[in-house]
Amino acid sequence: MVLKSYKKMKKINIKITKQPHFIGCWNLENNNLCNDIINFFENNKVKQTPGIFSGGINPDEKKTTDIRINPNDLNNPSYVCLKKYIEQLHKCYLEYQNEWPFLKSILKNIHIGSFNIQKYSAGDHFSKLHSERTSLTGLHRLFAWMTYLNEVEDGGNTNFEHYGVKIKPETGKTLIWPAEWTHVHAGEVLKSGTKYIVKPKDKNDWVNFTKNMGSLPTKESDFVYKNSKTSHVPKLDLHGFFLNAANNEVKKFILESFERGYEKILIITGKGLRSKSQSNPYISEKLGVLKNSVPDYIKSNETLSIKIKSISSAEIRDGGEGAMYIYLKKNKKFRE
Repeated sequence: MVLKSYKKMKKINIKITKQPHFIGCWNLENNNLCNDIINFFENNKVKQTPGIFSGGINPDEKKTTDIRINPNDLNNPSYVCLKKYIEQLHKCYLEYQNEWPFLKSILKNIHIGSFNIQKYSAGDHFSKLHSERTSLTGLHRLFAWMTYLNEVEDGGNTNFEHYGVKIKPETGKTLIWPAEWTHVHAGEVLKSGTKYIVKPKDKNDWVNFTKNMGSLPTKESDFVYKNSKTSHVPKLDLHGFFLNAANNEVKKFILESFERGYEKILIITGKGLRSKSQSNPYISEKLGVLKNSVPDYIKSNETLSIKIKSISSAEIRDGGEGAMYIYLKKNKKFRE
């Protein structure tokens, strides 16, 4: 048998008549609102934590100080400035939709999940190139957004690598862009002063909050709700997660809980009784892999294990054999 030889492939350049970057930009024209959000940040020191990226703290990739805002927080009167901010952001999105009318045909509702207020001090940065839709748990994310809350004169620009676009921070300047890899970006080192922004929580989800505070009964919205501070014990519900994704969520959840000073958290794995399929080991009736693998994963991960005092089965009211309490060591910064 004689194999045919083929010529080497040749790249073909496509002629283009437009070069859009799909980055929408507005100014909220509301300096008072921006100042109120900055004051909220500074007046809530206990809520501040080191910036987390990809489930861990790595100052070489990201060095910020963050306050996480959950959607249900916006019903709290003390968060009124952030509720007003989201209303302004929604107006920007409506204009973005008008600029790209196709969006109206595919998106009837847009949902926003947990987000961060971030502070950059001199020397801080988010220099790791990143985008907001780079994992299976983030596939539902369509857009990213950011608002600068103050003027910055020395560094701190946001650079969109593929378009050669550099955005200078200015009070009230708000951006919306696609969450895809096409819009990888990074934050330059802040050389002096401070910089404050509001943006989606890194590698989390866009769910559970709309303009009228509505929600959808999706797995993602369920996830956000069950990670709120219900009864002062943070909860993580792993129903519907496969092994690798569950491990990632567990790691992120434990690290964030430790940074916030919690000493007891609840992880719900389920008993593994929902599926009769023996071909699916993640939720099979006999194996109940998550129930057993989560403690093993925690104990084998040194970053997590050094922060944990003990693990025990939960009480019946919290899930019984299908859940576990994790008791964390006291974070030094919260010790008296």
